[in-house]
Amino acid sequence: MEKVPHFSGSWSLKLRNLSGKNCLTAILLVSGVFLGSALWWLLLSGGVGLLRTRFSARGFHWIHRVSGVILFGFGLAALAHLLSPLFFSRLRSR
Repeated sequence: MEKVPHFSGSWSLKLRNLSGKNCLTAILLVSGVFLGSALWWLLLSGGVGLLRTRFSARGFHWIHRVSGVILFGFGLAALAHLLSPLFFSRLRSR
């Protein structure tokens, strides 16, 4: 999770450095990220719309279960990552 702030922070520094030198480069960079994100979400939602008719109610039930287990696992991993300094710092202090 710490990569997201690092990624966004590094891009904001790049934009700040570009803003004084070449405004067009900064505009092209932001536009490219925006268009890439828009294209990804359009393809993703379009693909789901096309595949939606191929699944029965039982199939959706299993998709929801598997998705729930995956999300629960990510939640546990995030919680473990958050709490790990508390447990490891206590072990080091002994």
